[in-house]
Amino acid sequence: MPTASSVVADLIDLGVGRAQRTFAAAKLWSREGRGFTVEPPERVRSRFYLRLLVADRPGVLADITRILADEEISISSLVQHESAGESGGPVPLVVVTHSAPTGRFRKAIERINKLSTTAAPAVFFSMGD
Repeated sequence: MPTASSVVADLIDLGVGRAQRTFAAAKLWSREGRGFTVEPPERVRSRFYLRLLVADRPGVLADITRILADEEISISSLVQHESAGESGGPVPLVVVTHSAPTGRFRKAIERINKLSTTAAPAVFFSMGD
């Protein structure tokens, strides 16, 4: 609750025009302040959570990890459960990556979604850095 209260108070200060006074310690408006730059979205780095539904066949995991490797995306953890039904049927595959540029991750997702062994579009989200 204290954090939420602080966030709301800061948003109110922004809304009523008191931002310069409220955020003076950040030196956003001073000449001696270092300022900041905004990176293009494709260069922003993040860890990613990726959930896939893939065929339970030999080589599928190799194809996915090869695509990630081609985009220089390192895997932090990977979980694939055994198929509940027939062999070769779709199984969930969950991958968590190390920090990677968003643009490269999105390129990898485009390629993964085109694989014939991917049963559904990838579900993913940024986990921050």
